[in-house]
Amino acid sequence: MSVALRNREITTTVFVADECAPSEILPLWRFRAPVQLVVSASDGWNAVEQPVDPPKAAVGPALIRRLSDGRFWADVPERWQVAWALDDGQHLGKTRLVVAPPVRRTTRLVLRAMPPDGETPSSTR
Repeated sequence: MSVALRNREITTTVFVADECAPSEILPLWRFRAPVQLVVSASDGWNAVEQPVDPPKAAVGPALIRRLSDGRFWADVPERWQVAWALDDGQHLGKTRLVVAPPVRRTTRLVLRAMPPDGETPSSTR
């Protein structure tokens, strides 16, 4: 089974389910709002495609991603504002990408993510 996002004439597959996985998460918050979701399934010979209306709001969590070069990236929905800090109070900036200074192993990196409506989910690494 796969799920694709459709906007006008463009359809892009964004998720393919693993038949052995007990559950899967489709992170719709990471994509622009689609006009339509397309769910497809095949038994190897026959394919079935079903268009589905997308959910009204697909907002997900704020995540801290570590890049291979040691930088950190705020994985948040579009238009959210971010603020980085260390748990000792040192502020690191308000951009999606940050370089954390060398710190003690017990110091934590904190991402404050603010959606446009004022709620405040946060993430700590």
